[in-house]
Amino acid sequence: DVDEIRRQRTALLKELDKLLTPQQKQAQADARKKALADGRGGVAVRRAMDEALELSPEQRKQFNQLRKEISELSRQLRNR
Repeated sequence: DVDEIRRQRTALLKELDKLLTPQQKQAQADARKKALADGRGGVAVRRAMDEALELSPEQRKQFNQLRKEISELSRQLRNR
C-alpha cells in the first residue's frame, strides 16, 4: 500500500535526520549550496554533501543502512 510505504519512508528520513548533529547538518547544507553554485548536479552534489558530514564509523554504518532502506522504499513508490 502506497500510504504505508510513504509512512515507513518518512519515519526512516526522520531517523536519518536524528542521526546527524546540528553541525553536520549545517556542513551538509553548505556543501550542497557550494556544489550547486559550482554547477554540479546529481551524484556530484550528493557526494559533496556526504563528504562534508565527516561521519564517525558508527554513524557511517547507520547512515548507509538507513539510506539503503530509504532508497528501496523510494524505488517501490516509483514502481507503483
